[in-house]
Amino acid sequence: MGALNNPWSLLFLFLAYGVAGLIEPLVAGYLHHRAPSQFRATVESYQSLAFRVVAAVVGLGFGYISTGHGIHVGFLVLGGMLAAFLIMYMGVVDRISLNGVMHRETA
Repeated sequence: MGALNNPWSLLFLFLAYGVAGLIEPLVAGYLHHRAPSQFRATVESYQSLAFRVVAAVVGLGFGYISTGHGIHVGFLVLGGMLAAFLIMYMGVVDRISLNGVMHRETA
């Protein structure tokens, strides 16, 4: 969105919110089924807290950058951060699957 300066860039914003709306219940459901019952409420509470803290920190950083340099620069920085975290995530997933820790369940 930072590279586009037209109304069509709002499509990416709606897409991002839509994906976030899909991911949050999927993560909560995954944790609900994987966490032991005696720790389930605690695990789900910490997941929710972590999500809110990360959203607040990213939002404050975005606001600070956007105020000083413009909203397009703020979105470019967010996109760069997302790309960096995606690359790190892919490396971790590959390393875990190579070590045999990650197992796919067949249902």
